[in-house]
Amino acid sequence: MEKLIAAFVNRSTAPPPVSGDGLHYSGWAMMDIIPWMAIPLLLVLFAGLYFMSLSRRKHQPLH
Repeated sequence: MEKLIAAFVNRSTAPPPVSGDGLHYSGWAMMDIIPWMAIPLLLVLFAGLYFMSLSRRKHQPLH
């Protein structure tokens, strides 16, 4: 387990080298990049849903 955590922490966040034709990533390179994009996206999504829930509780309509 410690080796897995150390490998995750020490993984390079630099994008893979690309050719001059534009951004053409291989499938394996995209698999390396996806966790670095997905984790912040999910954190922002859950934070937004949490604050929306707080806002709805605070401003409930009067019946």
